[in-house]
Amino acid sequence: MSGVFDFGLALGGGIDINAGPGKIVLDIRFTAGFLKVRFGSNVTDYYPEEKNRALSFIAGYAIHVK
Repeated sequence: MSGVFDFGLALGGGIDINAGPGKIVLDIRFTAGFLKVRFGSNVTDYYPEEKNRALSFIAGYAIHVK
């Protein structure tokens, strides 16, 4: 699979909430690809309007380490 790549833009935000010795971390991100999705081995085989998109939710707990 040579030449498989995408250009895109990722936007998001998050918050940190103090909880005990650390913080609860909550993030949300949306990623949108700019290039059309290929479905075959021929360079001209594309889905007409399909592009990569992703919505990500991240939750974690962060502890400060000295």
